[in-house]
Amino acid sequence: IMDNDLIDFYKDIYETIDNGTELLNFLYNLLPNDDELTYTQSLNAALLAGTFADWLSMNEDEKRVLILCGFYYDIGKWMLPFDILWKPGVLTEEEKKIVQTHPVVGYSLARVDINLNEHVKNAIIMHHERFDGKGYPDGLTGDDIPIAAQLVSIADVYDALTSERCYKEAYSHEKAMQMINNGECGCFNPILLQCLNNLDKNIPEMLNN
Repeated sequence: IMDNDLIDFYKDIYETIDNGTELLNFLYNLLPNDDELTYTQSLNAALLAGTFADWLSMNEDEKRVLILCGFYYDIGKWMLPFDILWKPGVLTEEEKKIVQTHPVVGYSLARVDINLNEHVKNAIIMHHERFDGKGYPDGLTGDDIPIAAQLVSIADVYDALTSERCYKEAYSHEKAMQMINNGECGCFNPILLQCLNNLDKNIPEMLNN
């Protein structure tokens, strides 16, 4: 995405999010007003997902769905205890198990919405699955993981690496790309890795990193 396209791109992103389902918007509004980190994380994932959609020549309906996947995929985390999510330092094994329930928790909330696209529901429950089967909660492999969930998974990892958290400093864009390509964050679809690498230099500008 070139500089002169960014304004229109951002407009599309915000309009798509604003027109999300009532259930997801209601749940999102339950977050504390000062939780800028969650909002920024969700927006970054939505921006990356929309960029992937453009690069893969998806139509506007497919792009809209992918943006919603990117914005709402982590909704289960919003339901977890904030003292665990914002804990500085290393989580205990029990706390890790609690955090790893968030895809199922999120799906249990989203599945009751009959108007919510199935790809968004899949992204919510499958964004921690990995191409080689070493993800969770179900250890799915390859194309058993829907493409929308695979794309959101890469967007999630990139944002997590390049964002400051209470337990870590932010990595540079270059370091994050190196870690993802080296498989340090799990195994991803080679085609989608190629997509990420082709977008490489545009990502920091788009996310203002």
